[in-house]
Amino acid sequence: GSKDEAVAEAVSVEAALGSTLHSFQIGNEVEALGRFARNYQAYHAAYLDYKSGVRVVLPDAPFSGPDSIGNLAWVTNFAAAEDRDMKLLTEHYYRGGANDPATTLAKLLLHDDGWDNRLEKLRQICRDHGLAFRINEVNSFSGGGKPGVSDTFGSALWCLDYMFLLASYGCDGVNMETDVNQLGFISHYSPIVHDAAGLCRARPEYYGMLAFATAGKGDLLKLTLDKTDINLSAYATRDDEGIIWITVVNKDFVRDAMVEAMLPAGYSSAAAFRLSAPSVESKDQVTLAGAEVASNGKWTSGPPEPVVAKDGVARLPVLHASAVLLQLQHN
Repeated sequence: GSKDEAVAEAVSVEAALGSTLHSFQIGNEVEALGRFARNYQAYHAAYLDYKSGVRVVLPDAPFSGPDSIGNLAWVTNFAAAEDRDMKLLTEHYYRGGANDPATTLAKLLLHDDGWDNRLEKLRQICRDHGLAFRINEVNSFSGGGKPGVSDTFGSALWCLDYMFLLASYGCDGVNMETDVNQLGFISHYSPIVHDAAGLCRARPEYYGMLAFATAGKGDLLKLTLDKTDINLSAYATRDDEGIIWITVVNKDFVRDAMVEAMLPAGYSSAAAFRLSAPSVESKDQVTLAGAEVASNGKWTSGPPEPVVAKDGVARLPVLHASAVLLQLQHN
């Protein structure tokens, strides 16, 4: 669109959102826009032109950017040029494309080392410029996701692991792509779907978000995980009440794990809340703490599973293709 259209849109958005407006971005996946011929300088010149137009009518308008699809040079250049007049660096992420024959559950749940490298670079850019970053568009596979992959229980395990990974790199937040996409259908990866009557239900991926919301509170703690060839990851947090949560995600399709967690000093009891489904390919019968999410969005945890702690060590099985939230209570 034109600068005039952008200004008019910004005015409408600001009027509607008021103090809840976080920031504006100019352009979507900007390094892929043909009008800039992959030329960062051309984009930045257009960005400054549009921003100045918005600031004429909204002098205090906040901005973020550059809304990158993944070109780190554009993010680096933008931070260097705009760090005194922006709120967040933003980038998108998908594990791959929906139409790629290699788009499988195995790929989704295989750790993406290249993404680790990018997150480390994003963290360093933010430290260098006093900024924060957000992954403002993300889900499993671009193009609306792949049926039989993006809408299965495997996506819940991926989502839970992915959100903790972002947190461990200091990411400010995440926007999970949801509902109708640019192709006109409800994406297969959408955590919430609705029928023609408007009745909503939670898909498996929603349970990964719900598990993160349950255990991902407070401060991240340093956690050491003994080496294993099982596809497993673990994270630890301590909330404001001093409760420690250890989240273990077993992404292995066939092998169960026996987890042994040493209780920190001052902690004596443990309980488990399981994220599970009949199989990694399940599209329904997903539960967190033994309970499903109701059609009105309500979820009430079932009773926790007691975990025996002997000699200061809590032991519990984490079955293949499942996750466990281990809650440690202090004395």
